Amino acid sequence: MMIDRLIKLLPLISIIISITFSSCIDTNEEVSRTEEDEVEELNDLLTSAESKGLVVNQSETGIYYIIHKEGKGEYPKASDTLSIKYSGYFVNGSVFDASSYHYPDSIWTFVYMNSDTTLIEGLTAGLAIMKQGSKYEFIIPSDLAYGSEGTALIPAYTPLIYSIELIDIMPASE
Repeated sequence: MMIDRLIKLLPLISIIISITFSSCIDTNEEVSRTEEDEVEELNDLLTSAESKGLVVNQSETGIYYIIHKEGKGEYPKASDTLSIKYSGYFVNGSVFDASSYHYPDSIWTFVYMNSDTTLIEGLTAGLAIMKQGSKYEFIIPSDLAYGSEGTALIPAYTPLIYSIELIDIMPASE
């Protein structure tokens, strides 16, 4: 009796299996993102943040930011040594990089605006508006990140989200 039922369901089961496997097949079609995709993503992200009661600011350079904790003191200057904790996210929430991936104490220390330190334009601009002890979240449009070219890891026209804690600013010796 049970076998008879399974035999009757066999065509349905094979269709389900077929659909499932065909959706997993790589068609080698490259999915390309457009500026319109990015604009839509940014609008959805900003609307979502504001609907959660978060205050989203926009800097003169075009990055969006949410202040989670305001620090004290001076803003960083070129050649100051900064210590930060950071996590970089895609809009869908998946992490693509974090200081905890690279440093045992999760703190990255580097010389700000130094030719040896390569930061995307949006991070350089974001750090410029933070004081020591600040915790900000930055939403960086692709034109201040990896633009229309992208990288091997970051697709073209992809806005990025960074959560940054500026732990310390050590002034450059004069």
